[in-house]
Amino acid sequence: LDNIKKSFNKYTNLLPNKGILVKNNDDINSIGVENNSKGKMITYGINNKSDYMAKNINTNEFGHYSFDVYNKEKELCRINLNISGIHNVYNALAALSVAVELEIHIDEIKNGISNFKKL
Repeated sequence: LDNIKKSFNKYTNLLPNKGILVKNNDDINSIGVENNSKGKMITYGINNKSDYMAKNINTNEFGHYSFDVYNKEKELCRINLNISGIHNVYNALAALSVAVELEIHIDEIKNGISNFKKL
């Protein structure tokens, strides 16, 4: 694990000034990855204060998650996943945060994530 962290830190150090580092703020193994990065960092998470956060998380009878997405205390949208697993809430937050930073309209992001299905 230490070698993976060292490699990731080397990788983030290569990020250019205009690059974006996307960090899971709930992952203890991500602590400090931004220290050597020149790019902009955005964070996402559920438990720790982050730029993009999932709140009001629920599951339906199929175990599919739904949640509200907030960006710095501003509610952006509600996401309804068609797949199960809390890790997919994190995956959706990561994808959403990148898409917002790339200035994709929130309705397009929401529809894309909500319509994603496991093959």
